[in-house]
Amino acid sequence: MNSSLGSSIQSIRKHRALSQSQLAEKSGLTLRTIQRIEADETTPRGDSLLRIATALEVSIQELTDSQLEENPGLNASIVWSSLSFIAFPFLGFLIPLIIWLPKRGRYKAVDKTAKTVLNFQATWMLLLILTPIVAGVYLAGVMEDMTTTSNGHNEVSPSKVAGAIKNVALPLLLLSLTNIIATVWNGIRAMKGKQAVYPPAIPFIRK
Repeated sequence: MNSSLGSSIQSIRKHRALSQSQLAEKSGLTLRTIQRIEADETTPRGDSLLRIATALEVSIQELTDSQLEENPGLNASIVWSSLSFIAFPFLGFLIPLIIWLPKRGRYKAVDKTAKTVLNFQATWMLLLILTPIVAGVYLAGVMEDMTTTSNGHNEVSPSKVAGAIKNVALPLLLLSLTNIIATVWNGIRAMKGKQAVYPPAIPFIRK
């Protein structure tokens, strides 16, 4: 059952071992204002909400999420949809984005899940692009060592070509496996109502 914003503030305040007077002092609001907010007689917005969140050492989203419905199915859908990268890499970012945007700000933890998934997929795509480039530079550097002399002619050594291809393919394979494992793991977590936990990623979309 969803709690009100006032009861959420009260719960966090008590968890921080703060009295209403202390919260009022830390936030710069009056005691009467804090009392009315916790009694749901008024709803803090803008600067007042920011002051309370800062005083309680939480984000505004953590406070406002208490008023949102839970939708673990939507969280799971966003995570699982990123497996579409298997068909085409960019789809792993595009499909979760399409699912999330119409629902943004409407359900608890969905925004955080979506941003986590999108940041991971964007970072993964960047690595997918850079890996062949780095591998190409590496191959160019060792190209001179990939020839053998046979009857006075330079020929490309098949074994060295195979080794070079392996050096390019292996990182791409590891990247794909990492994405699959991370997605399956977090898809299961999302279905259980747990927050997605991905490997470190570039914060293209701030949480």
